[in-house]
Amino acid sequence: MGRWATDLGTARANVDQGTLRLINEAIMSFRELAALGRRDLQAKSARVEANFQFLSLVPKYVLELGIVIGAAGLTYFLVSTRDPVTAFSILAFLATTSRIIPSLLRLQVAGLGIRSVLAAAQPTFRLQGETGTVVL
Repeated sequence: MGRWATDLGTARANVDQGTLRLINEAIMSFRELAALGRRDLQAKSARVEANFQFLSLVPKYVLELGIVIGAAGLTYFLVSTRDPVTAFSILAFLATTSRIIPSLLRLQVAGLGIRSVLAAAQPTFRLQGETGTVVL
């Protein structure tokens, strides 16, 4: 019975310490945001992240819209010139080549990500140019 009580006491102490740690972290986070005036920084950070997410989705919708409008225009043009076989063969080609779009989108998003990180790394590159070496 004594061993069991000791184990329960140890477990209770560990749980209490964990709870106090979580409460302390929450209070410190609130204090950092409210008392130290960092709400604006958090809001700005969230706004920048939302804009980056929006920017990474724009190429997807632009490419899809371009394909749909282009295919509709091409089909209308080819059908109006009374060559439906060519129109449907080109539509089949467009349907198969649209499989390339996800890869192109990944490349565009990777390029956008590199450009956004490059902007943050410019001070480091300037420092490297001043000193001539990179310290890792």
